[in-house]
Amino acid sequence: MPVKAIDAICTRRRQEVVNTCQGVVKDRAPVVDESLTADVIENLIGAIAGIAVLAYLVYALIRPDKF
Repeated sequence: MPVKAIDAICTRRRQEVVNTCQGVVKDRAPVVDESLTADVIENLIGAIAGIAVLAYLVYALIRPDKF
C-alpha cells in the first residue's frame, strides 16, 4: 500500500475519534464549580465584618457612658 493511502486511512480514523470525543463532550451538561471561590470567601468576610461594626455602633449608642 502506498504511504498516501495509509495516511488517508489513518487520518480518517483519527478524525472519527476526534469527532466522537467532541460529540461526547458536547452532549454533557456543563460542569459547575460548586466550591467556595476566593470571591465568595471575600464577600462572606466582608459581610461578617460589616455586621460586627454595626453591632458595635448600636451597642455604643445604647451604652454611651462606657465609651
